[in-house]
Amino acid sequence: MRHMIAILFGMMLGLATAPLAAADNVELLQRRASFAYEETERAERNAKTAEQEAAEAEKRLAYAKARLAESEQEAAAARKKSEEAKAATELAKRKWVEATDALEREWKSMRK
Repeated sequence: MRHMIAILFGMMLGLATAPLAAADNVELLQRRASFAYEETERAERNAKTAEQEAAEAEKRLAYAKARLAESEQEAAAARKKSEEAKAATELAKRKWVEATDALEREWKSMRK
């Protein structure tokens, strides 16, 4: 009989603590769900910020590429102008040499 009472007492105690354990379990699940929701919100904010940063970086990259293309064109124009100036300098030097040679020949011919 004592054995039977002990079993019944154990069962009643188990039944009495079951709602407490279930309440603890529900509270734990609620905390986990709340934490997971907060993490989701934080992740969404981070994703939005990262997306905005990426869009800004893309704009800066497009600007830099356009500026690079302009700079390349300016450099090509400057190289062409430099080559033309070198050619003009060489032509002027040749004319000067020809003129001084002609002058020297004339002087020599007048001395004779």
